[in-house]
Amino acid sequence: MNDISSDDIFLLKQRPAEQEALIHALQEKLSNREREIDHLQAQLDKLRRMNFGSRSEKSPAVSHKWKPI
Repeated sequence: MNDISSDDIFLLKQRPAEQEALIHALQEKLSNREREIDHLQAQLDKLRRMNFGSRSEKSPAVSHKWKPI
């Protein structure tokens, strides 16, 4: 009645190690992508400051000159 061979048991015992290796590889890939996103965001912020200056994020000062009628 036992249809599980010793090869099947061996393969089943290998799965957790394979899954752990896959998890580790995916975590490393995610970490690298997060670092790349942070780096690109910093570059984007720098380019925006270079292009628009530090005043671009502030609302422009509005000056009203009233002329007497």
